[in-house]
Amino acid sequence: MEVVAIYKEQVGFLKEAGVDFVVVETMMSLQECRAAVLAVKESSELPVMVTLTFAEDGRTLFGTNPETAALVMTAMGVDAIGVNCSTGPDKMVSVIEKMCRYTALPIVAKPNAGLPQLVDGETVYDMGPETFAQEMCVLAEAGADILGGCCGTTPEHIRQLVELLEEKELRGKAAYPERKGKVVRRALSTERNILPIELDGAFKVIGERINPTGKKALQAQLREGSLELVGEMAEAQVEAGAAILDVNMGTNGIDEKEMMWKVVNELTLLTDIPLSIDSSYVDVIEAALRIYPGRALINSISMEQEKMKRLLPIAKKYGAMFILLPLSDEGLPKDIEEKKQIIHTVLAAAAEYELTPEDVIVDGLVATIGANKMAAVETLETIRYCKYELGVATACGLSNISFGLPERAFVNSNFMAMAIMNGLTMAIANPSQDLLMHAVYASDLLMNKPDADLRYIERVNEHKLTMVSGEVDSQSLKATVSTGGKASAAIPEDRQGDVIFEAVIKGKKQRAKQLVEQAVKDGRDPQQIIDESLIPGIIHVGELYDKQIYYLPQLISSAETMEASINYLEPILAQNRSSESLGTIVIATVEHDIHDIGKNLVALMLKNYGYHVVDLGKDVPAETIIEAAIEHNADIIGLSALMTTTMMEMKKVVDMVHEQNLSCKVLIGGAVITQSFADEIGADGYAEDAQDTVRVVGRLEELMKKNNAAGRLHYTTDYKSAYRNPDAIFIGVGTPEQPDGSANLNYIATVCREIAENVEQDCLVVVKSTVPVGTNDRVEQFIKDFLIRKELHIEVASNPEFLAQGSAVHDTLHAARIIIGTESVLAEEKLRKIYEPFQLPIVAMNRRSAEMTKYACNDFLALKISYMNDNNNLCDKMGADIEKVAEGMSYDARIGANFLKAGIGYGGSCFPKDTKALKFQANQVGYHLRTVEAAVDVNTEQKIRLFKKASDRLITFEHLKVAVLGLAFKPGTDDLREAPSLDNVKLLLDNGADIYAYDPVAAENFKKKYPEGAHGKGTITYVKNPEDALQDATICFIFTEWKEVKTIAPATYSQKMRTPLVYDGRNVYAKADMEKAGVEYYSIGR
Repeated sequence: MEVVAIYKEQVGFLKEAGVDFVVVETMMSLQECRAAVLAVKESSELPVMVTLTFAEDGRTLFGTNPETAALVMTAMGVDAIGVNCSTGPDKMVSVIEKMCRYTALPIVAKPNAGLPQLVDGETVYDMGPETFAQEMCVLAEAGADILGGCCGTTPEHIRQLVELLEEKELRGKAAYPERKGKVVRRALSTERNILPIELDGAFKVIGERINPTGKKALQAQLREGSLELVGEMAEAQVEAGAAILDVNMGTNGIDEKEMMWKVVNELTLLTDIPLSIDSSYVDVIEAALRIYPGRALINSISMEQEKMKRLLPIAKKYGAMFILLPLSDEGLPKDIEEKKQIIHTVLAAAAEYELTPEDVIVDGLVATIGANKMAAVETLETIRYCKYELGVATACGLSNISFGLPERAFVNSNFMAMAIMNGLTMAIANPSQDLLMHAVYASDLLMNKPDADLRYIERVNEHKLTMVSGEVDSQSLKATVSTGGKASAAIPEDRQGDVIFEAVIKGKKQRAKQLVEQAVKDGRDPQQIIDESLIPGIIHVGELYDKQIYYLPQLISSAETMEASINYLEPILAQNRSSESLGTIVIATVEHDIHDIGKNLVALMLKNYGYHVVDLGKDVPAETIIEAAIEHNADIIGLSALMTTTMMEMKKVVDMVHEQNLSCKVLIGGAVITQSFADEIGADGYAEDAQDTVRVVGRLEELMKKNNAAGRLHYTTDYKSAYRNPDAIFIGVGTPEQPDGSANLNYIATVCREIAENVEQDCLVVVKSTVPVGTNDRVEQFIKDFLIRKELHIEVASNPEFLAQGSAVHDTLHAARIIIGTESVLAEEKLRKIYEPFQLPIVAMNRRSAEMTKYACNDFLALKISYMNDNNNLCDKMGADIEKVAEGMSYDARIGANFLKAGIGYGGSCFPKDTKALKFQANQVGYHLRTVEAAVDVNTEQKIRLFKKASDRLITFEHLKVAVLGLAFKPGTDDLREAPSLDNVKLLLDNGADIYAYDPVAAENFKKKYPEGAHGKGTITYVKNPEDALQDATICFIFTEWKEVKTIAPATYSQKMRTPLVYDGRNVYAKADMEKAGVEYYSIGR
C-alpha cells in the first residue's frame, strides 16, 4: 500500500529525532491504522499506541466499531489501543467497555473537554476541569488504563484529574492485567464488524464457491478482468448463510497475486463477512493480508517447514487467524497419532510468535471414504481431540469425504452432523446446498445451542426442501439394484462374451487373472489380450466414471484388476520384446499428492507399448524426479497431480529441467490439469488420460527416436562416411558477421572441402545457410576445385531456411513456402521430390534469386521494425500512442499485423547480421541501399533509448541498485546475439550502477561476458527471480518480455522497489495500471 510507504518516511524522521514511542491517533479508518502500524513495525522496533475516533453512534467515520478496532490492533501486536477526541468522557464509557471484551492491552482514553460550542467566533468546550476529572474516573473504573485529554483540555483539567485519581486510589491501578486470558481472541472481522468463533456457539459455514477450479465461466471472466461473477457468488453465499468467504484465485492465465488483490478489495466493499485467504503461494497470501482491512483467516499453514517458517511470521505480522492443516514435509500423516503430533508441533511453533490456540482453527483433514474406510472415524477423533483436550476450534472441507461416491449430498450432510456432535466448529462447504445447511441448523437445534430453535425454523421456512415419502415398489427397487441404477452400466453389446473385458468392468481381480492365465494356455497372444480386452475394459470404466455411472471405489477396483492381469502378462511379453526399448520414461505423482491411480494406469500402458518406465511412486519431491531422470538418462518425465494445491509442484520440475539443461521432455496430466496449464508452465505435453498419454509420448518421441529406430534418422560425427554416397547433402552451418559487416564463410568452405574430398557418387549439395548473393556459384566451383573424383557431377542448390528459434521443427513442417534456387532442371526435380511429402507451396527460381529472397525477407522485416521504432520516437514527442497507431495500421491488408510492435530494437542471429550483410554487398557493387542503412541506424540508436531516457531523469547511476529484467534478445531462447541488454548493461556498468539481473534462461550465457562481480565502476549480480532484482532497487529496466516478467503485478514494483521507477522496453504493462499502482512508468511510444 502506498500509505505504508508514506508512514515509513515519517517514522524514519521520528527515529532520527530520537523518539521513544510512536502514537497513531485520531484515526477514522481501521485500514489506515493497519498501514501506520505496519510502517512502524517494518522500519523500527519502537512501541506503538493507536487511538481511533468514534462518533456518537459508536462507530468511526468508516464504520468500524470498538470491538473490531480492539481485536484487529491487538492481533497486530500494538502496545496500547484506545480512543481519543470524539466526544467528552461521559459519552466514551460504552466504547471503553466494548474494547475491554476484546483486548488485554492497556486501553487509552483521551476525550475532549465535553462538546464544542461557538462563542464569539471561537470554539469553546463546555466541560470544566472538575466535571472532566469526575467523568474520567468513571472511564478508569470502566477499564481505561491510560488517561489523558484531547481538544479543549488544559493543564488544569489534567491536574484535577490526577488529584481525583489519587484521592480515589485509582492512579497506578491498571485494569488490563486482570483482563489477560479473559478477553475474546478467537474471532475474525471485516473493517466494520466482528465474528466471534465460539467452541459451543452456532456452527459456521465457510463459503467455498469463489474458487476457479472446475468453473469455466469464472475462469473466463477472471482472464477478462471481470469480477461480476465473483460478486454474484459472494452475495449468493452470504444470502445462503455463509459466515466467512473463502477466496482462491489459483488458475492459469492470470496473475494470481494481482487478481487476489483485486478480489479482496472488491469483496471488502461488497460484503461484510470476513474472508479466508486461500492460496498455495506465500506471497499471494501476504499481498491479500496486507490490504485486508480487518482480521482475516489464512487457509492454511501446515507443518511443511518452508511454508510454516514463512507463514507464521506473516500471521503474526498481519494479526491473522489461520487454519492448521496437519500435513508435514513427509505428506499426509500415517495415522491419528502422527496427526496429533503434527498439530502439537505447529501449535508450539505458533506460540514462538505469540500466536495462541485461540488464533488457530485445526483442519480435520478429511480423506476420501471411498479410498480409506477409516477416513470419517479418524477425522471425527481429530475433531473431538482438538475441542475437548486442546480447546482448539476445528474446520473441515466436506467434499473430500464423499469423493467418488453416488448421492454425495447424503454422505456429506450425515458426516457433518456427526462431526458437529463431536465438536466441529465450522465447515468449508457450498452454503447453497439446502440439505447440507438444513442439517447444520438441525444439528445446532438438537445440541441445544443458543437460539438454535429460532434459527432452524427461520432457515427451513426460507429454504423449502421437498422430501419424498411413501413406500417404494419392490419391483422398481429390484430393477434399480440389478442395473446399478443406470441401464448404461451394462456390458456393451459388442463386448458380450468377452469374459476378460467383463471381469475388468466388474473389478474382479482374481477372476480376471485366472481368465488371462487360461487364455494364454489356450494359445491366445498376450499382446492381443491387452489390446483387445484389458485396455478397452479400463477405457470403458473411465467412460462410466466420467458419466458418474461408476464412482471412485469401482474405478480403483477395475484399475487394480487390470494391473494384476498385466503384471502376469509382462514377463511373457518381455521375452518376445526387443531388448531395446522405445525410450525411458520417469513417471511420478508430484510432491504432497498421494493420488496415484491414474499414474499407475499410465505406467502400465507405457510398459505395455515397449517403453522402459521408471515409476517413482507418489508424493515425490522435484529434486528426486530430476535425479532419477539424470540417472536413467530419461527421454520423458511424466508427472501426475490430482489437487490444485499440488499442481504447481509440476512447474518446479519443469523449471529444474530448464535450469539444468536436461534434454528430456516433460509430460503432465491429472484431474486438475489442462492444456492451457501445461502451456503456462512450459511443459512439453499434456495428456488427458492413460490412452492419450501413449499417443502424446509417441508424438514427443517420434521425431527423433522413432525415426532413428525405423532407420530413417542416424547420428554421426564421422563426416567421411556420411559424405561418401548420399543423394543429397544439406549444409546448415553459421555465417557469422565480420567486423566490416560481411558474412564469414569459413564454416561453409570447411564443409565444402570435406565433401569434395570424400564424396564418391553424384549428389546435390543444398545450402540452407544464409549466404551473400552469388555465394553458391562460388561454392559449386570451390567443390569442383577440390574434388578428388573429377568425373563426379556435383551440383549446388540454394534452399534458405525461414525458422524461428524455439520452433524450428514446427516452422519446417508448417512453412508458408519453400524457396529452392537451382541452375538445372535435374537439381530442381530432386529438391521437389525431397519436399513432396511436406505438401507445402514450392517457389522455384535461380540460385542468386533464392539467396536474395532470404536477405530481402529478413531485411524487410527489420525495416518494418525500425520503421515502427522511428515512428515510436515521433509519437513520444507528439503525444500519440504507438500501440494504437500500430493497431490502426494492422487492419490494412497491404501492411498486415506482424512486426508492428515498437520496442528497443531487434536482435538475435538473423536481422542484425543480414541487414549489415546486404548493406555490405550493396556497397561492394557500388549501390547505396538507403532503406536498409536507415533500418540499421535506427536500430542502433533504439537499443539505448531507454538508457538515455533514464539518464535524463536521474543525476547519476553510481551506487544505485538497478534491476534488469530480461537479457535474451527475445523470450524463449538463451540467445544474446545483438540483444539490447548488452549495450545497456555496458553503459550502466560504465556509469557505476549495481545491477541485479534476472533472466530465466539466458543468465548463464550472459555470465560468460559479464561474470558476477565488479566491472569497472559498477557491479553485476544474477538473481533467481524477478522479485529479488526489484527488492530495494532505485530503477528497473525491462529488456525481454518473458512470461515471468509479464506476470509481475504492477503493485509489486511499488511494494518491492525503493523508488518505483520503471523503464519498459517491451510495453509489457498498461500505463494506467502502473500509474494506479504508484509506479513512475516510462514505456516505448506511449
